[in-house]
Amino acid sequence: MITPCKELSIREVPFDVSVSENASAFRATTVRVSKKKAYILAAIRALLARSGRDSFTPAQVVAEIKRRGTGYADATIRTMVTGHMCRNAPDNAGTTYDDLERINRGVYRLNRNGHADDRLQR
Repeated sequence: MITPCKELSIREVPFDVSVSENASAFRATTVRVSKKKAYILAAIRALLARSGRDSFTPAQVVAEIKRRGTGYADATIRTMVTGHMCRNAPDNAGTTYDDLERINRGVYRLNRNGHADDRLQR
């Protein structure tokens, strides 16, 4: 059972990262990805709480994020869900995290063994 959570706007997403003026390009990229991840995870949790299900499709996530009114492109959201945030993404995904798990073609769920944080899987 997914616990309902407060729906957050893009400005309210919990995001605590300090970046010095001398931060490397890699660190700056990591910060941007982390903010996207936090927002996408909040949208997924709200979607699951509302639907009562434990799985979702990338299209549902895109619709939820559009409903919330962000500036993220649909392709960016889909890439994050199907590639970067998915622990069993194809090898061409580059850096992946263990937030989500693909359970069927086009169907995903929050990874029960992961911690939905910034830990790299590979």
